[in-house]
Amino acid sequence: AVQLDAMKSYQPFEKLGVVYNPKEANTKFMLEDLTAEATKLGLTLLVESVGLTEAGDPDPTTLAPRIQRLKERGAQWLYLGPDTFVAFTHRQVTTEAAVRAGLPAFSANESAIRDAHSLFGLFSPVENMARFVAFKAALILKGEKKVADVPIETLQRFSVLVNMCVAKTLKAYPP
Repeated sequence: AVQLDAMKSYQPFEKLGVVYNPKEANTKFMLEDLTAEATKLGLTLLVESVGLTEAGDPDPTTLAPRIQRLKERGAQWLYLGPDTFVAFTHRQVTTEAAVRAGLPAFSANESAIRDAHSLFGLFSPVENMARFVAFKAALILKGEKKVADVPIETLQRFSVLVNMCVAKTLKAYPP
């Protein structure tokens, strides 16, 4: 919800595109959550699955055509969620294809903004996540909590980052 609100604040939209790797279990959860949030906000979610090789592995050569198809279907943003194959390992291919298609990419992965061509992102910096993990580990190591009693939580403070080179290319300047 926070990510979609940030995207709508940057540039309003009605159709959100996402490319995902069907071989990654976490993308199934991401798609379920994204679908629920998009429905709440009255957004149309356009989904494309990464193609697979004959061996059944995700094929990076299918990323650009899938992204172009999302644009042709009316996507106004490309959402890069917690998909290692799409948003991290092949972030250059993914984000360059988005720019070529004239599609701004949102990422929760800092490196896809700093080191690739995502337009914009809202994320918890790695340093903050590391401190949070260390805090949780200390609770266990000091004997203050059992592993089963440590709640699964996410950070509630985020950083916003805009790739101004991409903003200039897409003529999608921050509000």
